[in-house]
Amino acid sequence: MRKLLLLTFFIVNLSVFGQDTISVQTFTYDSISTRRAMFDFPDELQGQRFEKVLLYYNLKCSPLTPWDSYNCGEWDYLTNTTIFNHTGVYDSIEVQGPEFLVNGEDVPTVAYTTNPYYHYYQNYQYFINYSSQVDNDYAIGSGTVTTMNPFGTANDRQHTQLLWTANELLAAGVTAGDIAKLRFDVATLGSSLNNLTIKIKHTSSTTVTGYEVGGFSTVYHLNTTLSGSGIQTINLTNPFYYNGTDNLLIDISYHNAGAGVNTILNATNTIDNSVVTTSENLGLLNIDAGNHVEVDLDDYDFQGQVTIAFWANGDATYLPANTSVIEGLDSINQRMLNIHFPWSNSRMYWDAGAGSGYDRIDKAATANEISNNWNHWAFTKQQSTGEMKIYKNGVLWHSGNGLTRTIGTVNKFRIGTSGNGSFDYAGKIDEFQIWNAELPAATIANWMNQKITTAHPNYNNLVLYYDFDNSQHIIDKSVNNRNGMTTTPGMVVP
Repeated sequence: MRKLLLLTFFIVNLSVFGQDTISVQTFTYDSISTRRAMFDFPDELQGQRFEKVLLYYNLKCSPLTPWDSYNCGEWDYLTNTTIFNHTGVYDSIEVQGPEFLVNGEDVPTVAYTTNPYYHYYQNYQYFINYSSQVDNDYAIGSGTVTTMNPFGTANDRQHTQLLWTANELLAAGVTAGDIAKLRFDVATLGSSLNNLTIKIKHTSSTTVTGYEVGGFSTVYHLNTTLSGSGIQTINLTNPFYYNGTDNLLIDISYHNAGAGVNTILNATNTIDNSVVTTSENLGLLNIDAGNHVEVDLDDYDFQGQVTIAFWANGDATYLPANTSVIEGLDSINQRMLNIHFPWSNSRMYWDAGAGSGYDRIDKAATANEISNNWNHWAFTKQQSTGEMKIYKNGVLWHSGNGLTRTIGTVNKFRIGTSGNGSFDYAGKIDEFQIWNAELPAATIANWMNQKITTAHPNYNNLVLYYDFDNSQHIIDKSVNNRNGMTTTPGMVVP
């Protein structure tokens, strides 16, 4: 007969008296943050009969006890002891059967189809006509070469970002004021451009190394057919105010039903990297309150360090509210990782740590940090240094020290709500990453606008990576195959 002893909140010596005395040391005074543990009787006692077991308690008072703020509080002087006697006799009949998790629900059967099905989404497009106008035209570049970017309609879609430096704009005579139109010099006309979308933002970047997400203003969104070769004009529905000093990053994309014929533009070579383009289907995660993602992150031990990074744009009609944009729980549903993003008081809370308590840092956030704006966030913890940090757009936003709890093993992880579904988030998420290391500040800043590849200095620490591209499903782009499951179809959108 095997006996197990579960002891909680105290330090105890176990002694067995008979012809021999055997002592079992359990908790010590160094077990300051261990709330519960299980201790086995020695193997040589198996099958023995016990007449008496003495439990010796040596209680302590310490201001270091994590769960109260008193020198001698209830977490010091209260104890709870449970003794289990495993008889080896079944009190029920074990039944094994299939179990399915579909859209976050445990169901006995699954309905499916082998035929394709479709989702239709309605959107409104607007355009502007000028009855009279006086234009100031500025030519950027000389048109000495040709390119199919950004209108390479031999692909059914294309996404291009191009950089105009302040020096190029100044050399062309551009000064501060509204940019109301864009003109393209067409060498060869190709196919139409459905859902042609143009966005512009100011930037301090002097080269283009990857796609940037946040800070853009949408100036044009319309199914567009250029009329022919030569100079073709696009009237921006929402003129963009140029401040006259910064560089400009132009984001151009379209999505056709199928492949067509490229439109060839006259263009100019540049010395620096100033253009990035792709024909991949770039997507993001759109979370409505009440929906979330179940992440395949079961029984994963983070030990003492972690980084969680992503782009986010909150829903201003819902936020601020009591939210968790992520939460990870252990096997007994205790919090291991959590980000209140924000709480109803507009504060961001970053929690990490094993046991019934956790380490925490928090800071008040502004309206633009919470919603209606894309920002990149990275949350880090390093147990060995006791530091927890929050980065916004590659810059340290908040930090704390003396936070030395281990992180431990996560058995349940969700994106878009808390572990029990109580605190829903609403907004958009992109480029979601989890690492089993504290990424350095420079690495976070250098890679926040890039796709994660094997060139990343911490690639071997990548636990999972969702870029939400090229699929309506949530596919892990790390080597670990930790895919996600949405609670409702259509959460991954272009």
